[in-house]
Amino acid sequence: MGQAKRRRDRYFTAHPTCIFCGGGTPATTIDHVPSRQLFAGRHAPEDFKFPACDSCNGTTRGDEQVVAMIARMYPDPKTEADRAEMLRIMAAVSNNRPNVLHEMAPSARKVRTFLRKRGIVLSAGESTEDVRIVSLGGPLVTACIRSFSRKLFTALHYKETGKIVPPEGGVAWRWYSNLQHIEGELPEEQVMLLGGRPAIRRALRNLSDQFDYAFGATPDGGLGAYFTTFRFAFAIFGFVVLDLAKSPVPVAPERLLYPLAPDEPG
Repeated sequence: MGQAKRRRDRYFTAHPTCIFCGGGTPATTIDHVPSRQLFAGRHAPEDFKFPACDSCNGTTRGDEQVVAMIARMYPDPKTEADRAEMLRIMAAVSNNRPNVLHEMAPSARKVRTFLRKRGIVLSAGESTEDVRIVSLGGPLVTACIRSFSRKLFTALHYKETGKIVPPEGGVAWRWYSNLQHIEGELPEEQVMLLGGRPAIRRALRNLSDQFDYAFGATPDGGLGAYFTTFRFAFAIFGFVVLDLAKSPVPVAPERLLYPLAPDEPG
């Protein structure tokens, strides 16, 4: 117990400030980003622990649960343990955020529109209920991804540059479903320019099949770009700016994230 406390004290000596609310709040907890819920057996990669205040650590827990569920939807779980974890997460979301699951269930009309746009014809005896798709464009899912992205890119920028996104900074973000990937809508040219690709590991195990990213940043850490992937389920692109007055980002307001304020809901 004494050794664990000493390690914790050393950590907060090296990282005394919460990185999620603009750099003005003392760190009191260690936050895993991405959340351990996204990884099989909760075995998250090493070196993805970040200093946080109590408020920032807890405020995104429900959103991370929803994102973990979406991340595990494709490909299908390969083992019984993975399947059991997926069912537990879905049950938790059903209990905590039932409206999210309702939003994700497409109507028969939406399924027919989806099939028609892609020239897909149902086989004899099939109905729209047999089509395995989910709707991820609704406002509740988008809010969860937005909350998750704010913490994700703030953490990755700190990891790669040592810089905390201040109140005058922000993150431009966009997320892509696996369908958009299949249909060639990912920003492939921009991703090719990102040369940094860190190892995502836990001990000797490579976890890049569950979470991976490429990045690039200016030498002073004032700007950073990150393209993250979560299994084959979805990807999120984030562009971090430490001073929006000097480097404005031409995106719609809903595509710009700012640091959390202490005690602000995610």
